[in-house]
Amino acid sequence: MIINGLFSALRTLTIIPVLGPEPLRRVYALPWFILAGALLGGLQGGLLFGMQYLPSSVGVLSGFFCTIFNYVITGGLHIDGAGDTADALGTWHSREKTLEILKDPHMGSFGTLAICGIFIWRVLIYQQMYQLHLYFWIIPALIFSRNIQGILLGTIPYARPAGGKAAGFSGSRVMIVILFIEFLCVLAALCYFAGPVRTGLPLGIAILMVALLTMYAVKKLGGITGDIVGAATELFECTFLSLVLCPN
Repeated sequence: MIINGLFSALRTLTIIPVLGPEPLRRVYALPWFILAGALLGGLQGGLLFGMQYLPSSVGVLSGFFCTIFNYVITGGLHIDGAGDTADALGTWHSREKTLEILKDPHMGSFGTLAICGIFIWRVLIYQQMYQLHLYFWIIPALIFSRNIQGILLGTIPYARPAGGKAAGFSGSRVMIVILFIEFLCVLAALCYFAGPVRTGLPLGIAILMVALLTMYAVKKLGGITGDIVGAATELFECTFLSLVLCPN
C-alpha cells in the first residue's frame, strides 16, 4: 500500500511511465508528493547546471529550455489549471457558471493571458537563476509546492459534488499530519543551510499568495478544484523563486 502511493503520486504529477497498482485510497499518495517534487526539481536544476557547459549561444536560452522541460515533464498540468482558473475567476459569474468554465476545455482571453504571463515569468526566473548559479533553489521550490498541493487537496473541500480528477484526496487526518511534518522538516533543513531570512521571507509571501487565491476560490465556489490547485502551484513557485533572486 505504501509503495503504491508513490506510484500514484508519480503518475499524477509527472508524465513518467510508472508501472504498479493504484493505492486503495488516493489520499495515500499525498505524503509522496514531496518526492515527486524533489525529482522534478532535481531534473530541472540539473538541466540548468548542465547547460553551463554548453556554448554560450545555448546558455542565453537556458531559461526557455528549462521552462519547456518543466511543462513537458509535468504534462502542462498546472499551467493549464492556471489558465482555466483565470478564465473562471477573472470575471464575476454564478457558482454554477464558474464551475462550468473551469471544466470547459476551451481557453478564453483571461486564460490565454495568464498562461503567456506565467510562461514568460518562469523563463525570466530560470534565466536569472542560470546566470546567478542558483540552480539549487528549484528543488525546495518544487518540494514545497507539491507539499502544499497535498495540504490543499487534503484539507479544503472539493467544490464539485459529483467529484472530479482532484477528488478523493481528503478524509485522512493522519495523512494531513504527515504532510505538515514533512513541511516542517524541509523548512528546518532549508533554514539550517540557507538561513531563516533567506528561506522564510520568500516562503511566507508565496504561501500568502496561495492562501489569498484559495480563500477567494472557497468564498466563490465553496471549495477548490484541481485547476485551482494547479494555479496555486504556478503562483507559489514563481513567487518563491522570484523572491529568492532578490538580494539579501
